Amino acid sequence: MGLELFRPSNISRYTASEMIHVCIHVFIKRKLYRTNAAIWYNNTCRHKHLTPTYVNIHTKGKNPQNQKTLRTANQYRINQEIKFLYTKKTKLNEQLYKLHLTSSWTFLLTLNHDAQNHEFKKKKFSFLFLCLSKRGCSSIRHVC
Repeated sequence: MGLELFRPSNISRYTASEMIHVCIHVFIKRKLYRTNAAIWYNNTCRHKHLTPTYVNIHTKGKNPQNQKTLRTANQYRINQEIKFLYTKKTKLNEQLYKLHLTSSWTFLLTLNHDAQNHEFKKKKFSFLFLCLSKRGCSSIRHVC
């Protein structure tokens, strides 16, 4: 569920500002997985005519009218829960989308800055490497 991002080999790839976006992304994904599991559970209960334990609706009598009211109230409660979970899923997907847009924009700015920094280092140290190569020091092969 995204925990491979937190392995020591992968953490060094990100800066602190990027790691914040990664952590938030993982936590939102976890919430989304839990919400999807709850939706699946409630739909399964509804289709198999089962009553989950969180539905606690009681009536006074045991006659057929009260039993029908109880079944209807249980179905209504499950339907309301499913409706709420789908709303929650939509909001989590929107948060994930916005986070993806902001993190991709941050990553592009970082990538652009790194490319400019690399070009600057090439220009700055090109004279030094030229001098070293003329003196016979061929052990230095690249700039960064």
